[in-house]
Amino acid sequence: MLKKRATFAFAFCSGLFVLAAASVAAPEGAKPHAPATPPKSDADKTTASLGKPANELPDANAEAEAIRKNTIGVAAIVNGSPISDYDLRQRLALLNATSGVKAENEDQRKALRSQILRQLETEKIQTQEANRKSIVIGSEDVDKYINNLIKENGLTPEKLKQVLAGSGVNMATLRSQIAVQIAWQKAVEDEFGGEVQVKPGDVDQEYARVRAGANKPHFLVAEIFLGVDNPEQDSKIKEDAERIYEQIKNGAPFNTIARQFSQSPSAASGGDLGTVEDGQLAPELNASIEKLRVGEVTPPIRSVGGYYILFLRRRWEPVGTKVSTQDDSKPLTSATPIVGMLLPTGPKPPPELQQRALQMAQQISERAQSCEELAKVASNIRGASYQDFARQNLKLSDLSPQIQSEAAKLQAGGVSPPFPITGVGIEILARCDKAAPKLEVWQMPSREDVENQLFQDKISTLARGYLARLRRNADVQDR
Repeated sequence: MLKKRATFAFAFCSGLFVLAAASVAAPEGAKPHAPATPPKSDADKTTASLGKPANELPDANAEAEAIRKNTIGVAAIVNGSPISDYDLRQRLALLNATSGVKAENEDQRKALRSQILRQLETEKIQTQEANRKSIVIGSEDVDKYINNLIKENGLTPEKLKQVLAGSGVNMATLRSQIAVQIAWQKAVEDEFGGEVQVKPGDVDQEYARVRAGANKPHFLVAEIFLGVDNPEQDSKIKEDAERIYEQIKNGAPFNTIARQFSQSPSAASGGDLGTVEDGQLAPELNASIEKLRVGEVTPPIRSVGGYYILFLRRRWEPVGTKVSTQDDSKPLTSATPIVGMLLPTGPKPPPELQQRALQMAQQISERAQSCEELAKVASNIRGASYQDFARQNLKLSDLSPQIQSEAAKLQAGGVSPPFPITGVGIEILARCDKAAPKLEVWQMPSREDVENQLFQDKISTLARGYLARLRRNADVQDR
């Protein structure tokens, strides 16, 4: 069996903290939308609780029987197995719930539907391959990742179901998507268990190369990859990639979109590709990464196998680079642009509501990296108040002493920790001026790190070819 040198961590529901916060700030008496009712089948055993079915992979036979009885429609057929309209609607709702992405008009709705349908077709192919290999995904496999999701977002199992139900998402949809990802990982491991071997000599050679490259910049990169299986698909895949890029530019979390759409094994960890040195990627990819500032995303790039969208998480300068130790922070002035977001709790909130609002606000302040991201979060929270003080012609001196005091603690481009305003709610501030980039100097990785990266590079290359081959041989019929 393939040695697992890396942890496959799911990061696709980072957007759930927005919905959890929305449930805090919602007006009294607000009721969540009930999820759409799916056809009754064995898969429904997961909807009443976290569930304990024997196999969490989608049950194609049960769905096919429901379609035969005309209880649901068909969106596509993959190798004779249907993808239902219900599944497609559910995944659209899940995307909206976890990333805030939603169609604003009919053209956008059709484009988004096409994107999601292609991903469901890919997952159907992956499921069929896992079933061919007799791979079974039990509840304990899925529960492990859901428990991490719950912990990371400060939720409970009941709250998770509540926020999903508020967007009309059935728990079975979430569990099924996670199960397919795990199954595909296992299928790849089974397929290439005897091929992916990292020999000591390979590690020696790569470690020497890494040492030789210590005088180059290094980049921590995440990716979204859309494969082009046949040349005639190129324009269609390019359009899909451009829509995904626009969604990210409009505020959708990169790791959530990577989880939903990327066809690389790195999708399971939110697209994380790892650390690469200048010149290590294909020339067209490397040239685009060099131009990015930390936190920026490339437009779609045509490279080997398909289209890539790259996200620069971090950058290191070559070993030996002199980094200034002086404080380059910009002083706060009356002209410094400041914005605020308020989660209202009312004059005398119950202690439980106050604590929940504070917890959600803490998650928001940790994840929002700019004024633009804070505005995006606020737009997805019912009852939240977002204020751009400059646009309201308010100077810093016009604000309350408490607001001025908290703003004074902020660095350029920073987001404050949440703080309570008595009788009103929980406030978060952000400075909208750009901070001077902080230079970091590259440090050599360990031999184990190099071995892990070699393993991931090899398995990713094999897995992409594996999936492309399965897609080329699949009989896919859109309805």
